Amino acid sequence: MKRVSTFETLSEPATLCSWCDRVIVVGKKAFSISISLKAEAFDEVTPGTMERLLLTKAEKKVRMVILPLQSPGKLLGKDALFPLCSRRCGMALQRALRAEMESSQPDAPP
Repeated sequence: MKRVSTFETLSEPATLCSWCDRVIVVGKKAFSISISLKAEAFDEVTPGTMERLLLTKAEKKVRMVILPLQSPGKLLGKDALFPLCSRRCGMALQRALRAEMESSQPDAPP
């Protein structure tokens, strides 16, 4: 069976909102969500790159910046971040990420 990757490397600038794809205007208030990745995710991604993550439950691909190894965020234990243009997009992304994580959890025994 062929393994399907949930990551796709992008060459686009990181100045687009991960959720709505709007341009994040330099100098205006911006937001981000940072996350830690499972070790096996690094088989598919490279630090310092922009990836597109498939959220199957939301039927959406979102931009994700894989932090460089010596970045401040990486040194604080985070592996990736999602640039966002607004709180509204951040809340929508959080809900989608939560749904994705819940759907990947094995069902608890009865």
